[in-house]
Amino acid sequence: MLSKDKYATYLALLKSELVSALGCTEPIAVALAAATAAKVLGTRPERVELSCSGNIVKNVKGVVVPNTGGLKGIDAAAIAGIVGGDAGRGLQVLESVGPEDHAEIRRLLAEGICTVRLIEGENNLYIIAKVRAGTESAEVFIKESHTNIFRIVKNGLTVVDEPDSSRTFDGVEIDRTKLNVRDILEFAGSVDLLDVEATIAAQVEKNTAISEEGLRGR
Repeated sequence: MLSKDKYATYLALLKSELVSALGCTEPIAVALAAATAAKVLGTRPERVELSCSGNIVKNVKGVVVPNTGGLKGIDAAAIAGIVGGDAGRGLQVLESVGPEDHAEIRRLLAEGICTVRLIEGENNLYIIAKVRAGTESAEVFIKESHTNIFRIVKNGLTVVDEPDSSRTFDGVEIDRTKLNVRDILEFAGSVDLLDVEATIAAQVEKNTAISEEGLRGR
């Protein structure tokens, strides 16, 4: 039988992996970083600099950024985030972007306000979004998981620095190095369904809606 602490860890891990997202998580993470940086800046950025690990670059390159009218790419995701994104919505950051934002997103793309560079030698999931307006600047750092904002810098001063924040969810520490197949099977076979009912129900609802859209030929 799993100890109380192990049970809580596996439950938190399951919930952390089943967070709802609008679209592919890599461009959404880019949009979240940019939207958060813009929020910290406190005004519409004039320049956006994205630094991303290779895995992010690869995965963002070929997918459509949600609610942008079919645009693709890191720059499109970042600009969508600063134009109409809501940083408080996490992986649903672009839910607030509407058709009325499309012209502005395309205009800023055409102006080339966003630059992108590759970060080498970092975690597979690593994003730095730096925004500027006049002499003001803000930077947001994400690593290891798509919503794990572990550092925020404004005008050169660090205002958030939590390098181990990806190891917690809902206040429970998650140490993935201690996971093993025996405990995973034990958790799967003994979990109290009331503990996962809301989480699983949300997955069923969304996946059912997706399948129904597919059956309608959309």
